[in-house]
Amino acid sequence: MTHNTKALVVRPSLIYGINPIDHQTRWLIKGIEENQPIRLFTDEYRSPIWVNTLSLALLELAETTVTGIVHLAGQQALNRWEFGQAILKMLKRNTPPNVVPSTIKESGMIRPQNLTLDITKAQQLLKTPLLSVAEVSEQLC
Repeated sequence: MTHNTKALVVRPSLIYGINPIDHQTRWLIKGIEENQPIRLFTDEYRSPIWVNTLSLALLELAETTVTGIVHLAGQQALNRWEFGQAILKMLKRNTPPNVVPSTIKESGMIRPQNLTLDITKAQQLLKTPLLSVAEVSEQLC
């Protein structure tokens, strides 16, 4: 197997957007509107990245000769429950009773708990700040 040593592989984390709303957020809002039970894990951690931040970082990387693997993610590790709360705040919505905290174990699923990415390399390479969910929320609210 031959590897292209001049390639750049970008690994983004959980990508979210508000305008337009991303797929996962659309699922959350639809579930709320249809009064479906929504369980958000308190024991699965991600480092979400805002689509605008990801876009700027990708454009910046396209102008470089960087090779290898670069992780692009927000600098804030959040569990799914915390992230859901932050998204609802950005959308100026309260958490309804059908949205509840849960755990992977309670769901019966087998999933990794820590899906955060090490963004050290990206932070060293980029001028684009990899915003946390809290920083994005401050900008939008």
